[in-house]
Amino acid sequence: MFHRILEWSNAPSDTKSFALIMDDPDAPVEIAPPHGIWDHWVIYNISASITKLSEGQIDSSIKI
Repeated sequence: MFHRILEWSNAPSDTKSFALIMDDPDAPVEIAPPHGIWDHWVIYNISASITKLSEGQIDSSIKI
């Protein structure tokens, strides 16, 4: 089974939190808003102590 993991490193030392935005710039015209980009996923308030997200990991401290 394949598990998706998103990892990052070397954030500035004064980082408070992270945000992740997954945009689709070539979404079909029928579903894309006028600016042409479809936002699939937006999460924020990811603690600066977190350096990876695994599939299904999102908890109540992370805002979707």
